[in-house]
Amino acid sequence: MPVPMTSRVWYRAVLSADQVAAGHVNRISKLFAEALGAAGDPAGACLFVTSLDTQSDMVFFSPAAVSSVPHLIAEYGAEPSGPPEREIAELLVGQDRDWELLARTTH
Repeated sequence: MPVPMTSRVWYRAVLSADQVAAGHVNRISKLFAEALGAAGDPAGACLFVTSLDTQSDMVFFSPAAVSSVPHLIAEYGAEPSGPPEREIAELLVGQDRDWELLARTTH
């Protein structure tokens, strides 16, 4: 069985306050989970969200998820990005071990 290609690039979609209020974070989570289930739940495929202010949320698609959710990446205009900051991220879809994909802050 061929191994699917994955990149090391995260994708980030910025959602407006109107999109957040309209339930788009929940919609993305649901469609993301469905797509990953259909793809066999690839290891490391996860979805994080950060809320920096009351104006927008940012949704982060992990590199292992990209090939399973190109439709969501395109629909929400997600662009290549670094991973979310661990301290402000919330895991929406994935496994507890997916937290290890995010860098820890060192002092």
